[in-house]
Amino acid sequence: MPALSPRRIVAFLLAFAALGYGIERLVVTDREAIEELLERAAATVSHDDWDGFAATVDDDFAARGRNKPAFVAFVRTLKDRYKPGGVGLEIGGATINDDRAAAPVVVLPGAPYVGMRVGGHVDLVRTGAGWRIAAATVDEQGLLGR
Repeated sequence: MPALSPRRIVAFLLAFAALGYGIERLVVTDREAIEELLERAAATVSHDDWDGFAATVDDDFAARGRNKPAFVAFVRTLKDRYKPGGVGLEIGGATINDDRAAAPVVVLPGAPYVGMRVGGHVDLVRTGAGWRIAAATVDEQGLLGR
C-alpha cells in the first residue's frame, strides 16, 4: 500500500471540497426554485412572451373565477392597457407544505409607474415539470380590478 504523502492528502481534500461545492450548487431548494419561477414569470411578462408566461402557470390554475387561459389573457390585457416599462417582483419567504406553497409578492411596474407597489399572494403547486403558479390574488383590489 503506497504511503499517503502530505501532497496526496491535500490533493484529496481539495478534490473532496470541490466535489462538495459542486453538489451543493446542483441542489436547488424549493424556495430557490419558487423564486426562479416567479422571477421568470415577471421577465416573460416584461418581454411580452405570453407562451413563456403561460408555461409558469399550472394547467389547473383557478383564482377569482379565472382558469389558466383567462388569467394569462387578463395579465396580457393589463400589460397592453397600462404599458409599464417592465415588471419587477419582490418575493417574500415562501411557505412550503409538501407539493403546495404560498408566497407573498409585490409587483413593481416600471415607468411611468415607478414607485407603485401592488401587493399580492401567489399559491404554487409542484408538478412533474417543477413548481407552477396555481392561483394569484391581489391585496389591493382597486388597482387591478376584477
